[in-house]
Amino acid sequence: MSRLNPLWTAGRLNEALANASDGARLELGPDGRIEVVQADLKALPGLERQAQTMKRHLRSRVFVEPTTGSYQFNAGFRKLPPFLALLSINPEPWCSTTVASGALELVGPFLHYPNPLWEWLVRAARANRVTIFPFQGPIAFFGRSHREPPLDKKDIPLPDLVHDKQSGSPAWLRSTVDDFEFSRIFTNVESAADATAVAAGLMEMHDLAESHELAQSIEGRGQHRAGDYWHAIHHRREPDPSNAKYWLRKVGSHPIHPILAASSHTEADESFEKLAPNGVWDPLAFVDLCARAIEDKDFELAWAARRLQFLEMTLLLDSAHDDATTSGVPAG
Repeated sequence: MSRLNPLWTAGRLNEALANASDGARLELGPDGRIEVVQADLKALPGLERQAQTMKRHLRSRVFVEPTTGSYQFNAGFRKLPPFLALLSINPEPWCSTTVASGALELVGPFLHYPNPLWEWLVRAARANRVTIFPFQGPIAFFGRSHREPPLDKKDIPLPDLVHDKQSGSPAWLRSTVDDFEFSRIFTNVESAADATAVAAGLMEMHDLAESHELAQSIEGRGQHRAGDYWHAIHHRREPDPSNAKYWLRKVGSHPIHPILAASSHTEADESFEKLAPNGVWDPLAFVDLCARAIEDKDFELAWAARRLQFLEMTLLLDSAHDDATTSGVPAG
C-alpha cells in the first residue's frame, strides 16, 4: 500500500477498535499496519496498587510516536503541546499511534472524513487525551509490541519552500484552523499578540493566505515578535526574499536561533555551513539558501532546507505558545 494513498478508513478503524476487548490497545503503523494487543502491565513487587491505578489511567490515553529517527523532523514536533503538534501536520504517514480501548468512549468514533485517523487524533488532543513520545515514567509499563519498518522520510508531508496554492487541505482541517481560538484551548493567556501568532503559524503551515493578515495585525508586538517572524516566513515562501529579510531584521535575535544553528551543522551539504558562522544562526543566509534551492530546482538541497524549515516552524509555534502563556508583556 502506498503511503501517498489513504492509509485508513473510518470503517476499518472503528471495526478494529470495536473488536478490541476491554483493556486492549490498538497499534497503528505509518505503513497501514493495524494490530490489537492485549494490555500487559508488569507491576514490581509491592507496587501492585500503583500498577492498577496506572492501568486505569492508560485505558483512556492515546500515544503518538514519530518514527523518522531524525532530529529535524522530531524535535520541534515533540516539544509542542499535542493539540498544536497534531494540528500542524498530518501524522499518519510518519507516526505510530497507540489507542487504548477506553479512549474511543471519551473521544467518540472515527468519522468518514479524509484522513480519519488524523482528524480523530486532533479531537483526542483537544480532549487532552494524547501523549507524544518520548514520555518518561508510566509509558514504560505500556511498551510497543512491534518495531516499525524503515520509513521513507520523503513521504512526510512537510511544508514546501514555496506556498502550495493547490494543497487541498481537507475541509475539516480548514474549518478547525479557521475556527482556532487560542484562549479556548489554553486558558492562561498572558499575551494576546503571541496567541494570535500561534494561529498565524498554524495557517502558514497549511499554506493558508490568512496567515499573512494575522501576522501583520500584530506587527512589532509579542515577547519575541513571533508575528513578525511568521510574516518573514510567509514572504520567504512566496518567494519574496527581500521582503522576508526586511521582517527578519525587525525580529532580530530569537530564542529558537541557537537550536537552528546547532541543527544546521548536522547537514552534509556544505551550503549549510554558511547558515551559522561561528555558531550563530544567520536567518538571512537561510533565506538565500531557500531561494537558491527554489531557483536551481535542486531537489536534495530543497529537501534538506524543508527539514530545517519544519524545525524552524515547529520551534516557533512552541515559542509563541510559551510566550502567550507566560507573563512578560501586557495581554493585548
